[in-house]
Amino acid sequence: MKPEILTLHNIGPFVGEQKINFNSLDDFFLISGKTGSGKTTILDSITYVLYGSLPGARKNIDTKNLRTDFCDEQELSFVDLIFSINSKYYRVKRTLPFIYKTRNNTTRKEAETTEFYTLKNLQDSQGELISNQKSEADKSIKELLQLNVEEFSKIVLLPQGEFATFLRQSTKERQEMLSKLFPVENFTQITQNAKEEKNKLETQLEQITKQQEFISKDFKLENYENDFTNLNTKLNTNKEIIKETQNRLFEVAGTIEKLQNELKNQIEYENLKAQLEEINLSKNIIEEKKEKVTKAKKVLELYPIIKNIEQKENKIKELEVEIELCQKDITTLIEKENELKQKENEILETENKIKKLEIKKNEIEKSFNFVNDLNDNIKELNSKNEKISNLEKTSNEVNNLLNTLVNETNQDKIKINEKEILIKQNYELNDKLEILNNNEKYLEEEKQFNTKQEKENEIKKTLEQLQKTITDLKSEIEKEKQNELSFLLAKELKENKPCPVCGSLSHPSPIKEIKKNISNTETLSLQENLLKEKELQYQQISKEKNISEGILLNLKPQINLSIKENKNEIHLLLEETKNKINKIELIEKNLINKENEIENYKNKSSQLSESLNKEKNNLAILYERITTIKNNLINNFSFTEDTFINIKDVHKKLQLELETTNQNLVKSKNDVESFYTNQKEISNLLSGKNEKNILLKNNLSETNKEFNLEKENLENKLINSTLQNIQEAKEKYLDEKEILNLEKSIEEWNNEKNRLSTLIKEKENKTVESKNELENKLNKYTDESENLNEKLDSLNSENTELNKKIFEIKTLKETFEKTEKQRKEISEKLTDYTKLYKVLSGNNKKKIEITSWILEMYLQEIISFANLRLSKISEGRYIMKVNTEKESNRGAKGLDIDVFDSFTGKSRPCNTLSGGETFMASISLALAISDTVQTKKGGIQLESLFIDEGFGSLDENSLEKAISILDEIRDSRIIGIISHVGELKTRIKSSIEIEKTTSGSKIILI
Repeated sequence: MKPEILTLHNIGPFVGEQKINFNSLDDFFLISGKTGSGKTTILDSITYVLYGSLPGARKNIDTKNLRTDFCDEQELSFVDLIFSINSKYYRVKRTLPFIYKTRNNTTRKEAETTEFYTLKNLQDSQGELISNQKSEADKSIKELLQLNVEEFSKIVLLPQGEFATFLRQSTKERQEMLSKLFPVENFTQITQNAKEEKNKLETQLEQITKQQEFISKDFKLENYENDFTNLNTKLNTNKEIIKETQNRLFEVAGTIEKLQNELKNQIEYENLKAQLEEINLSKNIIEEKKEKVTKAKKVLELYPIIKNIEQKENKIKELEVEIELCQKDITTLIEKENELKQKENEILETENKIKKLEIKKNEIEKSFNFVNDLNDNIKELNSKNEKISNLEKTSNEVNNLLNTLVNETNQDKIKINEKEILIKQNYELNDKLEILNNNEKYLEEEKQFNTKQEKENEIKKTLEQLQKTITDLKSEIEKEKQNELSFLLAKELKENKPCPVCGSLSHPSPIKEIKKNISNTETLSLQENLLKEKELQYQQISKEKNISEGILLNLKPQINLSIKENKNEIHLLLEETKNKINKIELIEKNLINKENEIENYKNKSSQLSESLNKEKNNLAILYERITTIKNNLINNFSFTEDTFINIKDVHKKLQLELETTNQNLVKSKNDVESFYTNQKEISNLLSGKNEKNILLKNNLSETNKEFNLEKENLENKLINSTLQNIQEAKEKYLDEKEILNLEKSIEEWNNEKNRLSTLIKEKENKTVESKNELENKLNKYTDESENLNEKLDSLNSENTELNKKIFEIKTLKETFEKTEKQRKEISEKLTDYTKLYKVLSGNNKKKIEITSWILEMYLQEIISFANLRLSKISEGRYIMKVNTEKESNRGAKGLDIDVFDSFTGKSRPCNTLSGGETFMASISLALAISDTVQTKKGGIQLESLFIDEGFGSLDENSLEKAISILDEIRDSRIIGIISHVGELKTRIKSSIEIEKTTSGSKIILI
């Protein structure tokens, strides 16, 4: 990931829009500026725009606090970043949330927004939107970068003091930090899974053991065969008895069934005879029904005529009643019509009254409207007077506050002028403090140099002695070799044979064998080894002495032993100066707010004056309007000046008079309208009633004629029938349904009688024994059947119990065998998982958990990368190593870091390093972590690195080494350094200068 263009708008100390085009800078650039100018804010902004949050210790800071305090509350604050990955361009923009007050003085809240685009090239101003949803955009960016915010802050942005803290952390703290960079959740989960499986198997084993103990209470495996055989024998015996009993029961059941059928036949025969006797008792009723049917059929022919006569008779009565009522209504309507004629004169008078009331109403309404308008204007006049009074009061208050703020601002500016003097004093104190530190280093280094020089002379003297001893030993050994060779030649000499050395044929006294001194050879070997060891020691101490001498030469220009103050005094002065500067900076910050307030109060004062003049002009217009209305009322409506004294009473009186007039007018109109409506209704009703009366009388005459003809026809037909009169015909009348029901009941009676007679004849032929004889036999066989069933029930119950017991012992045996098999399988598994969990959880030879071991491997790799750079920066003096033996309070080990000092030949904890040494180790560690994480992430391309502070603690030589290392790695990435060190400005030509002012910071690219 490489940043291309970063835009900050009202972020931190930056006001308005500030833009950084990283392409206009060199690959190696400096970010510089005064304390609090906003250097770290640039790095925080990059993190925020990519992840929507801040890393490390600042992750709990509310991101809305990134918003500057210098801008108006309604102005936007946002970060906009264009970046590239693998030659593809992307743009992300995040706008901070903010709260402001509207013109209506209501509070409004604007939420955070996120926009993520893909760009065709760096000049593409629009781009294609990927997402404007925060969660989706966050996910897409994280997938693209392949880093979370914590990883990003460790390998791209190296925060102030972050890795120095890492060096000094406890094992537990370092484990937590490494876990974020190199997730070991899978290994933790494996350990947890092993533990859970172990616990699960232990629970299962316990359950199975309890189950076996429970089974053993009722079941013994050794007794199974004997118990099973006895139960089966008893069961088979019972089955034979049941078979015999069932056969006899079948025979008895057949006999019972036969007797039951015979008894049933005898009972049915007696019941049929009784039913026949009962039917014969209703013979007279049937005869009466037959006669009733005969007469009803004759009446049925005459009934329509009778019914028609009744209807005509009823209709005549109804018409007579209706004619009488109609006549009464006509009389009533004529009386009402006469009453209305008498009221016609009154209505004419009322109509004249209505015309007069309407004229009066118009007069009152006009005067009422004028008075109403006058009233409203007077109210508005009072309101304007009150408003003008309030505006004058507010204007005085604002002017008083404005004068107070102006006086305070002048006082603050006097105090701010003292700041430059204090800053200069602060620099001088820091210079003195640095010189004192160098003095201490110089004296300590001088002491070490003298010690090393003494040790060098000592080793040199020892070397000279060893060289002399070795020379003597070599001479002795050479002499022994020559003697041995002479002895070997002497052994080969023979008389009259020439000597290979002198050629003599005579050998009077050949050399004798000399005993070899083996200890000289061994001593020489030991002395040579010791010499090599001492030479290495001499080279090492000479190298250390030269390094120490070089350090002294470097420190000499930086010391001044004449300074009298001690470090504590300077520290106290520095703290005091810093506090004074902080107070002044706070005054500076507040001064901007006060100046803004002054401007606001000036604007407010101007607005108030303008409003006051406007309201006074409106007041004059109101006075004019009121005078015009009064003149109109005096000239046109007989008002006087005295009338206006109690204008409210006049208003009420007019309102009451208008309401009364309206009520009278409405009542009069309603009376007239009601009169004409009633007159019309009565006329219409009277006409209708007369017409109805004529129709009713005509209908009555026609109905009387029809009634007389029907009655004469019926009387003629009754003479020819057996019926005496119309009354008898009505009494004998039955409808067709009733006749059919009677005929049906007669037929059913005849059918039932014939059926019973036939059945009785059939049953008489089948009856052999009496009912009592059959019942006695049936009781005898029924008792035997019950006894046999009881016997069967008893045997079946016994067999059920036997089968149950057989099933139980078989089930218990199978369950016991099954649980035993499960117990063995689970025991084997439990043994394996217990061993596995012990190994993973730290109960092993190394006493280390799997996660700690994995993190130790990562840390070893990081330290290997780091030592390549640390050794170079420290000129071979320091290397870091992982202490795998040291154990923390909680038993965790393998994650402690020691530093090996080649000058002393000893290792020591990292927290003993000085400020400069700590920075050298920190920067090496930071770059190593960056390399390691990139490797673990599949070789992701990270084309940028930002380092925040730390270079001020290095001496000139170490600073040169650190810069050379950073210069080496910039081939593949851009590198930005935040620092106050002045020398870096001469070494690094390209820079981002941040200019701090009282109205906010500005960015200048160099």
